[in-house]
Amino acid sequence: MDPDHWEIGSEFHWPGLPTLNAVAAVPWSSGLLVSSGRDALRLVLALGVQQRGWRRLWVPEYYCQHVMSALIRPGLELRTYPDHPLRRVPDVPDARPGDAIQIGRA
Repeated sequence: MDPDHWEIGSEFHWPGLPTLNAVAAVPWSSGLLVSSGRDALRLVLALGVQQRGWRRLWVPEYYCQHVMSALIRPGLELRTYPDHPLRRVPDVPDARPGDAIQIGRA
């Protein structure tokens, strides 16, 4: 065993961190880094409520319950619509002013 390589069984080698001279710009330099996808969704929802007047968020019924509970916020009603991976097409609700609809298939 090589004493300089503590890892055993990896399929990938460690190339080391890039040097500052080799990195011209970081892609997030004009953005905001968040710690999770839930945090990103909460920020998008806060922006939608404040700037777009969102009052109701529709999500597919199969959506993860832990993520749904993380999205609950004052002034935004959380609703589900019929959809799951076994359906051919989602039954997307008709949007009204103030509605935001999350559409996507896993």
